Order: sequence, then C-alpha cells, then structure tokens
Amino acid sequence: MNNRLLLTAAILLAFILFGLIGTREETPTDTKEDSPSPLEADYDYYMSGMVLDRFTPNGKRSYRITSDQVTHYPTGDNSILDKPAIIWLEAERSPWLLTARGGALSPDPLTSEDRLVLKDQVIAESKTATGKALTITTESLNVMPASKVISTEAPVVIDSNGTHLSSKGLQADLEQDHINLLNGVSGHHE
Repeated sequence: MNNRLLLTAAILLAFILFGLIGTREETPTDTKEDSPSPLEADYDYYMSGMVLDRFTPNGKRSYRITSDQVTHYPTGDNSILDKPAIIWLEAERSPWLLTARGGALSPDPLTSEDRLVLKDQVIAESKTATGKALTITTESLNVMPASKVISTEAPVVIDSNGTHLSSKGLQADLEQDHINLLNGVSGHHE
C-alpha cells in the first residue's frame, strides 16, 4: 500500500509541475526594439480623419493640413501623420497641394511656427502663372506651412509643360514663386 501511495503522490506532483510549466509566460524571441507597438508607445492621443485649419490674424484661412490618421506624442509635441496633405488656398494665385504617404508635424526649434516633414512619395502640385501644370516629386520634404517655405536635400524631379528638371536638393519660397534647385541640376524638354 505504501507503493500505491507513493505512485499516486508522484503522479499528482507531475500534474502540478506540468501545470506550472504550462502557465509560465513565454517571451518572444524576435521582438523589434526600435518600433514599439501602439499600445506600448508613450502617445497621449490619436485621431482619424484630421483636418487642421490655420488662420491669419485677420481671419482668413492660411492653410489646411489633413491626415488619414494622427498619433500625437507629448514628448517634443510631435505628431506622426498617415497620408498627410497640405494646401494653401489664395484667391489671387493657383493653390499649392502637397501630399505624401507619411509625415510628422512638430514645432520648429528655431522659429515659432510648425514644421511639417513629408516622407515617401512626396508630390507638390500647382500651376504656373501661365496656367501650366507644375509637379515636384521627391522622397522627403521639409515644409514651413506659415511661411510657405519648402526644402529638401533628397533627389527632386520637376515637371512642367514637357520640361523635366532633376536635382539633388531644392529650396523654395512658394509665397514668392521662387524655386532654387541645388546640386547636380540636369534636364530635358520633350
């Protein structure tokens, strides 16, 4: 009878050990430390379908920024944007529309205005003074919405009326209709 009791105790102990081993937490072996999941990130809010209108002191709309989704991080007051767009609408000139697959909106450390950084398939579209379509494409673009200044050090292609120009870098003042291509400018006309 002693052997039966010992065998029953061993089986019971084995069940308890298997139960404890089966309930311990497993740690993933292939975690990505540089991209936390949204639930682990230190963001304070997110929203879908954002429309941000900025107005001049006299009450006219200066520009509009839209985004499919925005995630805001209080550290640095940074917002990550999905499919952002910015448009400046003015009665006396053609509007500029800038779109991208992603971007970030944050305060500029050197000025008192916002800075919008557009990334991935950036397209800027407007019309020239003569009504011809003008398109600028690049992979990243720094935008100062209030002052209408854009810049990049990435490769840029400008298309207008069959003329194609390419460069590594661009600086532009859209208020003054001044575009300055930086390094390695080349082009052709079709």
